[in-house]
Amino acid sequence: DPALPAWISRKLHDGIPRLFSDYTRLTGFALGNRPSVLLSFRIAADPRSTVWKGGTLPGIIQMHVEAAVDAPEDLALMRRFYKFLCHEAAHLWNAQLFRSDGRNQSWMHEGGADAFAWRAMRRAGLIDETELEDRQAEDLNECLARLGEDSLQTAEERKDFRAVYSCGTALAWLTEAGTRRVDPSSDLHTFWAALFRAAEPKGRRYDETAYLALLRERKVAPATVSFIDDFINRKMPGRVERTLFAFQDA
Repeated sequence: DPALPAWISRKLHDGIPRLFSDYTRLTGFALGNRPSVLLSFRIAADPRSTVWKGGTLPGIIQMHVEAAVDAPEDLALMRRFYKFLCHEAAHLWNAQLFRSDGRNQSWMHEGGADAFAWRAMRRAGLIDETELEDRQAEDLNECLARLGEDSLQTAEERKDFRAVYSCGTALAWLTEAGTRRVDPSSDLHTFWAALFRAAEPKGRRYDETAYLALLRERKVAPATVSFIDDFINRKMPGRVERTLFAFQDA
């Protein structure tokens, strides 16, 4: 939209192609079709407020902004806006090019997309390394507060999707820590690239069983793998203490 504030337009003009290029490189898979990102702008009824929203269709990400036409650059808004874009872009890989099978297993693709988004924001310079750790710690804290002793599967069954997102991001963080402990050159992206490669001959489908199997294949500590399995599927008395130990151990 030519009416989009210049500071948003400048950031996204370079940022969007770089984002898709990064995801292609980091996952090792190119999308079958060139994706489209549609951006629309409207002058806000209240010049003191800014609103953004969006949605997706196969191969399409749509985003809408309402702000004062002469609104100054707003880093907080840019972070929210760009994280949404990065999250939805990740879904073009982990929910469209590849698909998650299994009931109540959204933690993988929703949490994985959020984890990809935080790292994309770091690459884009919108947050630094300390802020990246802070964002992940916030997700972990929200996850623990929402679950209590319940399993993550139980939270999804009761449609607590905030828990699904935050716990999925926390488990992605633990996945990265566990794989990096075995191989310092690995990270969350190399793990997902391997998961996609394993899924390709299976109709590009992956599930929780494949996720845990890949952790074992990559020689992640058995205690870490067992913790993730328990965290997802079983009640966990003393969850905070067990989680703290699992992260410290990894």
